[in-house]
Amino acid sequence: MNGWPNEQRDLSLCVRLAAFIMFTERGYEKASMDEVALVAGTTKRTVYSHLETKKRSFVMLLRRPSIGF
Repeated sequence: MNGWPNEQRDLSLCVRLAAFIMFTERGYEKASMDEVALVAGTTKRTVYSHLETKKRSFVMLLRRPSIGF
């Protein structure tokens, strides 16, 4: 087995955690998806592949703050 599912899950967790950090530190308006990507150690394209939109990711974290953590 090549481990890809675990790497993918870990990347998704990193992206969600980075979004959580940026939203809590900077607030929704000031947080940028570029910053989320930087904190997650990935690209903005990858961030959007895991979170779809900034608004949806923020709402998801409000509804289920413990998701994946």
